[in-house]
Amino acid sequence: MDVTALVRIDSLRGFGSTPRPALRSLVKAARRVRALSGFRRWQTFKTLEAPDALFVLIDWESRAALLSATDDQELRHWIQLAATHGFSATEPQCLPGAFDRRLSGSDGNATLLRLCRHREPRETSRSRDSDYALRALAAPGTTRLRGSQSDDGRWAICRIDFDTEDGIWHFLESPLRRAWTARDQLDASEELWALNLPALEYRREGPRSLASARPLRKHSSLSIHVEAGGDGRAVRLQFQGRIDAAGSLRGEKICHALIARGYRRLVVDVSGLLVVSADALAMLTRTARHLKERNGEFVLIDNEERVRRVTRSKHLASSVR
Repeated sequence: MDVTALVRIDSLRGFGSTPRPALRSLVKAARRVRALSGFRRWQTFKTLEAPDALFVLIDWESRAALLSATDDQELRHWIQLAATHGFSATEPQCLPGAFDRRLSGSDGNATLLRLCRHREPRETSRSRDSDYALRALAAPGTTRLRGSQSDDGRWAICRIDFDTEDGIWHFLESPLRRAWTARDQLDASEELWALNLPALEYRREGPRSLASARPLRKHSSLSIHVEAGGDGRAVRLQFQGRIDAAGSLRGEKICHALIARGYRRLVVDVSGLLVVSADALAMLTRTARHLKERNGEFVLIDNEERVRRVTRSKHLASSVR
């Protein structure tokens, strides 16, 4: 099973005045990590709350690969040498994968990290983080969400990939992000949000360059708000803006993820869409049939006259009854 190692690196003098020997030691430590068996990916994040700290996430093929890396003598040598020049690195925190949800076959161009230290039992925090992450899947511009959590449930991370950097700032200002944070504050959990540093990212197949990154695309104005019911079986989706073929595919993947999660009553409100396109109608029809095959209930909410017109032309009415 995939695991992620969480490491915090602090600079006692500040990164702006880091001595060259310390930087060389860290670079050699990073190169050693990348050469070890089982290494997959290295991502670095920085928060505004901790200007002299970096959070490094290292993905490994298995827990055994991570444990082998922590015992590597050459790696420990370079870390200890960096410490003599003002750097300190925490022991790796092992975080097994908890969930991985994709809306796109490729990774995004920007990643937002949510790091949280919980003060409650494991299953409660795991379930809540998974529910919020599922709702975040509908946020504009998201392409993938990956969550990992320590065995005792105290440490949890969630990486949210976006197709553009604009998606990050939209999400940080969203009611969903504020509700997520407020929930943690209520439980006295410690939470940090951090931005990735693409120049310090590395994968097994090679460093990620700007030339190889997927080109930015201007996404449609579609916005999808997800609100789960208290019983864990009903969920409401509100579509707003303009939906094109890509937006329809996005909406369908979100609906299927909710159904796979166990929701059996989907209330889909499309009254906020400027136009219900043929692609959107086909998506709604497929989703309704997919849910009916699982003994679920699909409810469509829209302007009454438009519903009559579009359902008559596309036979959607027979699918949602």
